[in-house]
Amino acid sequence: MRVYTRNVPGADGDFEGCVAGQVRAAARVLTRRYDRALRGSGLRITQVALLAQLRDGVWLSATELADRVVAERSGVARDLALLERGGLLSGRPRPSDRRVREVSLTPAGEAALGAASPGWRASQDAVVRALGPDRAHLLACLLTDLVAASAVSDVGQGPIHG
Repeated sequence: MRVYTRNVPGADGDFEGCVAGQVRAAARVLTRRYDRALRGSGLRITQVALLAQLRDGVWLSATELADRVVAERSGVARDLALLERGGLLSGRPRPSDRRVREVSLTPAGEAALGAASPGWRASQDAVVRALGPDRAHLLACLLTDLVAASAVSDVGQGPIHG
C-alpha cells in the first residue's frame, strides 16, 4: 500500500514514493497508536519521550531536550511548560549560567512515567508483532541511521551519506 504520495496520471514519476512522505505517514500512524494506549496516563507519546530523557535526576534545558528527541525547540518548550504546570517537572535556572532554564522530573513525574509504561509497552509490542521482530529491529536501525546521518549533513547540501 502506498501512502501519502500516489502516482499522478501523466506525471513523469516526480514525487512518487517520497521517503519523507512515507516516514511522516508512519509517524502519524504510530503517534495515534501510542497516544491511544497512553490516554489513561494523561500523557502523549511526545511527553513520555521528554519525561524518559529526564530520568535519574538529570537536569536539561529545552534546547538540550529538543536535540535529544530531534524535535523543534518551540514544541518541546510548550510541552515542558505543560508538564511543569502539571507538577511533573521542576524548573530552575542552570547554576553555571542563570540565563538557561533547566528542568528535571519530580516524584509525580516519575509516577506519571511509570503509569505510562504499560500503555507504551503494549503499543511497542503490538508494532513489533505487526512487523515481526527482525523487521521492527531493522526499521529502528534504519531510522536511527537516517537521523544520525541527517544530523551531520546540511539540508540541501547533497546526499545524506555524502
